[in-house]
Amino acid sequence: MAKRSREILALILLFVLVIAGLVAIVAYLTVGHSWNVAATNIDDSVGSMSGYTVFAYEGTLPDDEADEEERAGQEPATSLSSSATASSSSSSSTSAITTFDDVVSDYLDKEASVVALDLAHPETYEEPLVIVRNGSRIGIFSVTDDSTAIGIDKTLNYFQTLNVDYVLAISYLTPSDDDDDAQKASDSSSSSSSQASSSSSAASSSSASSESSTAASATTAVTLHDYLLSVSGVDIVLDTVRADYTTRGVNRAGKFIVSAPVMNTAGIILVSPSNVVSSKTVDLD
Repeated sequence: MAKRSREILALILLFVLVIAGLVAIVAYLTVGHSWNVAATNIDDSVGSMSGYTVFAYEGTLPDDEADEEERAGQEPATSLSSSATASSSSSSSTSAITTFDDVVSDYLDKEASVVALDLAHPETYEEPLVIVRNGSRIGIFSVTDDSTAIGIDKTLNYFQTLNVDYVLAISYLTPSDDDDDAQKASDSSSSSSSQASSSSSAASSSSASSESSTAASATTAVTLHDYLLSVSGVDIVLDTVRADYTTRGVNRAGKFIVSAPVMNTAGIILVSPSNVVSSKTVDLD
């Protein structure tokens, strides 16, 4: 009798272990796969990208501006969701792809929603643009040497009123203008502080003064480039001038920051259905 009881317990234990294993496998396939950054590469490779949003753009940097080997050790950035992570993909080359239009067509064939960005013309995104892809509202705007911190804040506030899900900023800020950017940020913060103080004085002068000093200290002596990378509300930064962040992307202040690739290549930013952000490049002939 005791032996039969042990056999029954063993069978029950085996059954429980089998069920637990099946649950683990199902959980991995349904949840883990969605959040695993490697899933993007897998979906891209097999050509199944339904639900993905793909930003495609032509390279803007000369060959001597990007040294991938020198910066290959930098960490990839976090994704749009704090609970998700981002990854980067190495550059790839497909014999069938020879032009930028081929890249766009390739991802359309994979059933991805493709946004072809025109990096050659900054004025294209001078006015904030809101598009809808895969049920998400996406805000796109450009930042140039003529931009200001106040202008960035106004754009982000505009996106917020439209309930934008995430924001892509395209940076055209040149490194040589960093000193001018710092002055612009300082001037903008002073103006913003003054406006905040005057508009709030009727309600509470002490509260306005405190908020003004906080706003001023946040941007004083900070370059516009640094302000863009630190301001809340920007999720992805695509830098068309600097090669500092690599085409593979880096993490800074919870943003995915990526450099445009060199000319004769195409850059790709992929946003998965689970808001996992990754990037890659494709060589063009």
